[in-house]
Amino acid sequence: MKILMIGWGFPPKIHGGLDIHVHETCRELAKSNDVWLALPSFNCPDDPEGINIIPVRCPSGKSFIRTVKAYSAGIIKECSGMDFDVMHSHDWFGVEAAQKLRQKDKIPWVFTLHSLESMRGFSNGSLMERLEIRGAKKCDSLVTVSNFMRREIRKLGVKRRIEVVYNSANVGKAEPEVIRKRLGLGKRPVALFMGRLSEQKGIAYLMLSARDVCQKIPDARFIIAGEGHLKESLERFAFHLGMEDRISFPGFVPNEEIFSYYSAADVFVYPSLAEPFGISVLESLLSGTPVITTPSAGVLEKIPGMECVLKADPQDSAELSRKIIKALEERRRVLKSERLAIQKAYSWKNSAKQLAAIYQKLI
Repeated sequence: MKILMIGWGFPPKIHGGLDIHVHETCRELAKSNDVWLALPSFNCPDDPEGINIIPVRCPSGKSFIRTVKAYSAGIIKECSGMDFDVMHSHDWFGVEAAQKLRQKDKIPWVFTLHSLESMRGFSNGSLMERLEIRGAKKCDSLVTVSNFMRREIRKLGVKRRIEVVYNSANVGKAEPEVIRKRLGLGKRPVALFMGRLSEQKGIAYLMLSARDVCQKIPDARFIIAGEGHLKESLERFAFHLGMEDRISFPGFVPNEEIFSYYSAADVFVYPSLAEPFGISVLESLLSGTPVITTPSAGVLEKIPGMECVLKADPQDSAELSRKIIKALEERRRVLKSERLAIQKAYSWKNSAKQLAAIYQKLI
């Protein structure tokens, strides 16, 4: 099959779980298919890992909407007439290009909704929301990443069949002692959050719980790693809580250090208010670090019940603090048998096989 994938980021320029999904499934699909990945020129990699990259020139300015519109126009210009068997776009940013290519070149269109703009805090009839609904209703095959997301998409009035293709995760080299030394953690118990600093992730509730945790475990430390528009306000919040010496904000974590951060922590806390999947949860567990996350997280749908996964209502900081205290007092690691069960439940190879079957059915 000759596949056109419409992406956005690619290692080392990863912006979220969508980019990880596109990268990993493209790598798997490219082993037995002719995969072409359209990317903004400013996110194109030096090493495409066996994938044909289509660089699309577009401005990287202050207006993200303007950048995406230029990207869509560029995709149509670069990809028209290339005789693809199928194309696959993700979330709202590729909808306009995919719809026009489908009309012009008669290419079957697969559309994956990884999340919704309303979950990210952008709603009220925005352009992005309108494009989400248009893609969901106009594509030839609609895919999402969990049953939780399938139910959320149904709430938009989408009644058609929705396929679920789960994400997965890989694990890399870890040097936890490097991170502990750099952040001055010593032997102290550590709780970690790592991800986009946005309202969706429930970080303010984690910080409220941190104050209660430190009353019970005075030497506990909290790491809130990542970037996002809330970073400055969260740092001010830590100061107002009197927790500026207990909560650190190391900022952006490069790919080569991600697993060192997971391994350096005693528990990974991911209290998202809405979590369609949660690749970070899998990454932490495969790194050996237990997790506390929201009960509705899509990633939990295929993980069997195990002691290394605790659930807490993300908006209940008292419950969250109790679970964190439990994890920091026990300081257990994820058992080898638990890691094997997780690897059996999720794999990028299986995800790519599911996608290939969807493509073949359309062709």
